[in-house]
Amino acid sequence: MGYKIDGSSHRDGVNGEHSLIHMINTDPKFSCVREKLGKLEHRGGTKNTADAVSDRGLRISIKTKNSNSGSFDWLNKSYVYEHDGSKELLEDIKKYYKTHGDEKSVRCMINQLSNMLIKFTDVSKYTDHIIDNYDCDYVCINFVKKRHFLMFHKSELKELFGSCKNFVEPAKTNTSCIIPGSRNLRIRLVLNNGVRAILDKGSYLCIKLQQDRPLSLEKFIREPIVVDY
Repeated sequence: MGYKIDGSSHRDGVNGEHSLIHMINTDPKFSCVREKLGKLEHRGGTKNTADAVSDRGLRISIKTKNSNSGSFDWLNKSYVYEHDGSKELLEDIKKYYKTHGDEKSVRCMINQLSNMLIKFTDVSKYTDHIIDNYDCDYVCINFVKKRHFLMFHKSELKELFGSCKNFVEPAKTNTSCIIPGSRNLRIRLVLNNGVRAILDKGSYLCIKLQQDRPLSLEKFIREPIVVDY
């Protein structure tokens, strides 16, 4: 199954944020959350890292899961090229695509390049970045189908990411890999807009730190706030 590119995922996410904020502000079952945060107001948008802010000045990240499986991103940023020739190699691949129009071969070459780069990527510089610079005070994960809510303070991120190994070994030409020692954390190195976008609006390699099996996070949190509604 391909990823949705019609904007529906974003719209569903924003609608989920509004619904959760309304519940936190009004539902008696969320009184323990209101006591911790205060009243929330939606933010979001490309210029805001926080999805909501409280009347106490707290910044809130909201992850909406409409199924009990799936994943979400902790980090999504452009890949920083080292002086290893990889940037030039990507440009050569783009030139090949422009000349031959062979999408299947180009996709294979991109995957091989990503696989090679990810093996030599120091994971710690990304996990440490999240731990040290996370721009929200609390993380809220709303499992809509299960009607289950989990919230925790950003200080818990050290426990979630601190035991990650520095390097991964993706199999074959995979462009993603579970990070050893992590709590189901995956690193991905992929094109942000896919192969077809290379020649028109542009498509660049980006690093993603992705949380697999988010329902499993609760057992690793020292001080979770949980609501079943």
